[in-house]
Amino acid sequence: MANNLRVTLYRLEQLPDTVSGIPQFAQAVAIRNKVIPVTDIRAIDSVNVLGGADLGKFPWLYSKITYRQAGVEQEAYAMQTVQQLQAAWNA
Repeated sequence: MANNLRVTLYRLEQLPDTVSGIPQFAQAVAIRNKVIPVTDIRAIDSVNVLGGADLGKFPWLYSKITYRQAGVEQEAYAMQTVQQLQAAWNA
């Protein structure tokens, strides 16, 4: 089992929609080669695939990683599927 997971993550930034009042994702900001200790990973969930959440204009993001950083839960998205991330984790 790997001690760290190294992956490029994307943080989605929201802007409020002034017409409908519903926040919309405006852009994906890359966090390149993020190293996350596997003990800090809380969950890896599917998005943009059958049974996952729909992120709309970011169809190339396939998973959401929830992890702890500085004592706070963080969420970021990755281009890899859940299975690809789990395989890297278990390598």
